[in-house]
Amino acid sequence: MCRNYWKLKQFYEPEPDVLPPLKLEACILTQGDQISLQEPLDHLLCCVQHCLVWYKSRVMPLQQEEEEEEEFYKDLEDMLESITSRMIKSELEDFELDKSADFSQSSGVGIKNNICASLVMGICEVLIEYNFSISNFSKNKFEEVLNLFMCYKKLSDILNEKAGKGKTKMANKMDSFWSMKFVSDLLTALFRDSTQNHEESLSVLRSSNEFMRHAVSVALQKVQQLKETGHVSGPDGQNPEKVFQNLCDITR
Repeated sequence: MCRNYWKLKQFYEPEPDVLPPLKLEACILTQGDQISLQEPLDHLLCCVQHCLVWYKSRVMPLQQEEEEEEEFYKDLEDMLESITSRMIKSELEDFELDKSADFSQSSGVGIKNNICASLVMGICEVLIEYNFSISNFSKNKFEEVLNLFMCYKKLSDILNEKAGKGKTKMANKMDSFWSMKFVSDLLTALFRDSTQNHEESLSVLRSSNEFMRHAVSVALQKVQQLKETGHVSGPDGQNPEKVFQNLCDITR
């Protein structure tokens, strides 16, 4: 966990006014004409957030934390909060990924932009799951979740538009970062939670038909992945009992 934290800090912009909050360019390696992803920052962030959520829910309630350890996790929470806030504030132009950007696979700039687009979309998905997981049905947190989704959706729409012109098929090939447990919890909240004191906050997410459709689409993607491979990506994705329980919750 500590190693991943320090690795994440290498790509983190600590100044609170800097947009975007992560150094995507540093994740890409250019060697002559060859351009490739050197650091899968979305996967790194996904690992960090799952470890933090697990620690907060399983370890913290059972032990008296040492001051140094408590400070470490507080720093990590602050970092994820800052990344969330500044990702929401960032425009696609801040990533140099607006509609005018080149996404062709035949140019170095296009390949780099495709890699950056994939990272931004993955980071948004990771932050959506993280903020939902810690939300405790806070309306403000669900507004952040929806704003992160809108960032994801804008970029997805651009990639799909380019794909329609035959320039790239990347937008249709990406595997969701959402865990099966999160998909299960999200669908339960969206479609079956009738708790009165959750109604106002959930109305934020339920007001977006696009978000609702996306949640169902990811659930179908996970079920298809399970059918084809016998497991799903993400934590506990190879644990048959937990996957079966999540599947039962989704289809209930």
